[in-house]
Amino acid sequence: MWLADITCLRIGGKWSYLAAVIDLARRKPVGWAFGSRPTAGLACKALLMALEKVKPLKGLIHHSD
Repeated sequence: MWLADITCLRIGGKWSYLAAVIDLARRKPVGWAFGSRPTAGLACKALLMALEKVKPLKGLIHHSD
């Protein structure tokens, strides 16, 4: 099962956003993206990175807010 979320970080006095996808079985991040706005595109970039990196088997459950 993969879990995804976006969080905000204050860096250099400005707000930035980190989208991450975590593999709960291995307890490791498998995809991430960093940007200046919390958009659906940012979340999609993190998911695409995870899919390219891991190439999961059919039936994977992906949960996000």
